[in-house]
Amino acid sequence: MKKALCLILAALMLFAVTGCNNNTASTGTVKLGIPGGGKLTPQEIIDGFMAEYGSKYTIEIDDTPWGEFQTKLNLGIASGTAPALYLMDSGYVADAGSSGANVDLKPLIEKDLNVDEYVSALVAGTDKDGHIWGVPHAMNAAVVYYNKDLFDKKGVAYPTADWTWDDMIEKAKALSYDENGDGKNDFFGLSWETNISVGWLPMMLSFGLEPIDETYTKAQFNTPEVKRAWEEYRIWKNDMKILPDTDFSQLYPNWWQGKIAMRIHQVSQIDAINENAPDLNYDIQVLPAGPGGNNNCVYVPNMWAIYNRADQTSQDVAWEFIKYYYNTESQNICAKYRKGGFPIKKSAYENMGETKPANIKGIVEGIDQRGHTLSEGPGWKEWRTIAEKAYKDYVSDNPTKPLDQILADTQTDVQRALDEANAKIAQ
Repeated sequence: MKKALCLILAALMLFAVTGCNNNTASTGTVKLGIPGGGKLTPQEIIDGFMAEYGSKYTIEIDDTPWGEFQTKLNLGIASGTAPALYLMDSGYVADAGSSGANVDLKPLIEKDLNVDEYVSALVAGTDKDGHIWGVPHAMNAAVVYYNKDLFDKKGVAYPTADWTWDDMIEKAKALSYDENGDGKNDFFGLSWETNISVGWLPMMLSFGLEPIDETYTKAQFNTPEVKRAWEEYRIWKNDMKILPDTDFSQLYPNWWQGKIAMRIHQVSQIDAINENAPDLNYDIQVLPAGPGGNNNCVYVPNMWAIYNRADQTSQDVAWEFIKYYYNTESQNICAKYRKGGFPIKKSAYENMGETKPANIKGIVEGIDQRGHTLSEGPGWKEWRTIAEKAYKDYVSDNPTKPLDQILADTQTDVQRALDEANAKIAQ
């Protein structure tokens, strides 16, 4: 991760030196970056676009696997040779956009797309100044997966869209029990991970807390409220004993095998669950309203972005791909395969029919009404890593420092990351 961060920062710093808005001369080849190819983006969409545009332009598609693609992208941005279109996580796109590497898509959206036909996630890439540095590939939301058979076995009511934090805890207590009499729980009511998307950020948001202020200049970690939110995980695990040990490699099989009643994870896992446990009787629900009264639907919108140093023809073709990806036929394909999450166009849900899990439309409505991305902005990659490392330290079996000190250090380190990122933008 540290090496990747250094590459990203080096790329963006070199980009700042070499300048922005200076399109490279056309090479005659339009480069489109679609990392993972058909594994992440339905191959039918890629093939359909190539059938329509491949005879008009010389198009080269880079479908390198995600991690390798990111390394190539860092170097491409630094050297001015990045693909005209690229797909990357929302934090990366926010960093690149604020550093001047991306085209502002707001004018193109206003010109060519009817925003009323799409869920609100379409403009999730809007920064504090109104620029839109990327548009979503899909909505990969954090949800509560729940095993209906385990609920039925204990006579516990299923989660509903209006459930609360207390409801979740009470259900988890009722669903955590020792079956073989050895004094240790064999079944657990809940699993909750420690990363940003399905761990500490949803926890903080449930308490009504934001890690960074609305100006994206001030860290907000060292407060009594944040301390209380971070303490929740250890209370669940050590005092209530509703969480399994933090051997995350076992969470998937334990969920599939019916050892965990509720699991917090992203909707991108649906196909893997259906494939590995086709008989599992489960559904999904939005995260509950927390102690702060908030029930944000946290989601990861990996973003399509257009590199602003690509030649104008390449930028135009990149935008044509985005429009093609957002047309009705393509979005229906996205709804069918759900690669990376749920589609962006509302009409894709109208003819979806029966689904497993059944409550997909309920989750989409939650995202549309209360969606919250990962607090992306300048310096996101760095400060996210700092916060995540600190949270994992605290919830481990042997934290290196008291929580007060962990939060104080996190505040200092995150603030430094924000200051450095914003200073680079101001140069």
